[in-house]
Amino acid sequence: MFRKLSDTVLASPQIDLADVAAAAAQGVTMIVNNRPEGESDDQTPGAEIEAAAKAAGLGYVAIPV
Repeated sequence: MFRKLSDTVLASPQIDLADVAAAAAQGVTMIVNNRPEGESDDQTPGAEIEAAAKAAGLGYVAIPV
């Protein structure tokens, strides 16, 4: 699911809560969410992704574009 863009940057389509744990297991330290809320009916809300990221010890920032 995650595509390596450089030695320090991975990219993916919209993630869900299970993907947060997978990201942490791969050594991700920060999640940057650039998807606006409500863009898709099946989208996991950013607040839930943020909570999961923080619970997993990851940083989180939202930059909806």
